[in-house]
Amino acid sequence: QTCNEPSNMARKVDSVIPATPAMATCGFFSFFYHLFIAVLHLVGLGAKNEYGTSVRRGKNVVLGQSCRGLFGVLIKKVLKPNARLLVNPFHHHAFLGIMRSEEGMTISVCEQDGLVLKAPEGKKGTDYDAVVVTHMMGSDLTFEGDWLRRFRSENPDILLIEDRVQGGLITDEQPDLFDVSLYSGGQDKLPNYMGGGYATVHSNKEWLFDTLADEMEKLPFETAWERVMFLVKKIPTVFIYNVRIATRIVEFLACNVLGFNRVSLPDSYRKNNPGFMHGGFMIRPSPATLQSLAALDNTAPWVAMQRRCIDLFQTFMSQLSEETREKARLFKSTTSCCYFFVRIPNLDTARQLLADRGCVTVPNQTYRSVDKAHEADLDGIITLPSFLQLTDAEITRVAGAIEDAWAQYGQN
Repeated sequence: QTCNEPSNMARKVDSVIPATPAMATCGFFSFFYHLFIAVLHLVGLGAKNEYGTSVRRGKNVVLGQSCRGLFGVLIKKVLKPNARLLVNPFHHHAFLGIMRSEEGMTISVCEQDGLVLKAPEGKKGTDYDAVVVTHMMGSDLTFEGDWLRRFRSENPDILLIEDRVQGGLITDEQPDLFDVSLYSGGQDKLPNYMGGGYATVHSNKEWLFDTLADEMEKLPFETAWERVMFLVKKIPTVFIYNVRIATRIVEFLACNVLGFNRVSLPDSYRKNNPGFMHGGFMIRPSPATLQSLAALDNTAPWVAMQRRCIDLFQTFMSQLSEETREKARLFKSTTSCCYFFVRIPNLDTARQLLADRGCVTVPNQTYRSVDKAHEADLDGIITLPSFLQLTDAEITRVAGAIEDAWAQYGQN
């Protein structure tokens, strides 16, 4: 079954909306700037910088080859092997895998109501060695009764870690609350340096910055060749994600020549081109990656893009009926990161309806539940075509398709 061949005469298939569920947020030309830097370093012409190959920046920023590498160092090297972790119920699958890989660690889960975390009943800060919070949906999670600050006062040694990759604005950091804030510089994140990541260390624990940086610098280097090939492999992705005519051509060829359809195509492509490293991420950044990360002090473009994501998402949500809006939005959120998540009923059939209406989607590619008790909260999550690539009329088309999906399949 192809994109343009309905399974029966009654089925109508609309023209595709030429946008994928992700976007290389650095921009088409900036991607090739980062690739050019990598090639220069490969041939020995890379620029030198005042820091050399150090991952330290100022007194509180540590650079990494990836966000997950920095988190891996925190979990594997900074915390003790039998550390007691308290976490919110939902994390990026890579972070969850890192925490679960440490056999001696215990992981406890606090309850989450929308974007509010509740204090674990009968517990104190001294019952835990670390708290790991993954912010979601373009917002920062909050803490009912300000219990996280109470935990800090009860246990000054507790380590408070936040994953801000899909949280609120960079400028919304709470340096007086968390010890470490983690950011990704990956291909479809904000900020975006086509790789890399960084940790901002806020803590008054004087040893933390040095320990994190020292442990990062003990890791093997990402080689110049690895950095070049990491980016070269992304060239097709950047064209497909960021160039609308390329999106149309690939959709037409894949669906009419190669036997894919609008559901199987994005699933297959995302699986084989996830944009990050499943393994081998415990490495330190190459000089080329360090040069790409040199502009991380300039947060203004990324803050502006995050605000635009929120504005576009709210425009989309305003076009849904109140009933559908409450069903479709996740965790009571009114904001969005640069992935535009919604919930749909009856995942497979509703995704096919959306595909017929021209909307290319992927099922939840990010969040995983820490325990079985919260798995149902992730049912039916999809990522919509990136609103950053859409016209106002196309956003209206997407809203109409979501409305129809809930009308047809959401009664139960």
